[in-house]
Amino acid sequence: MTVPDGGGAPAPVFDMLTIAEKGRDPYDSRKSAISDKPSIAVLLLDRPDDPA
Repeated sequence: MTVPDGGGAPAPVFDMLTIAEKGRDPYDSRKSAISDKPSIAVLLLDRPDDPA
């Protein structure tokens, strides 16, 4: 599946299932419409209070 990117070229979309720390803020795109599926995913693995 694809959606148009900023220049009109096809960009792939992904099904994502995420669960944040302690099971909060779940996100599931598997049942979303194609236009609502993510085409970019950014994963932050450190906690905000962890030193870089």
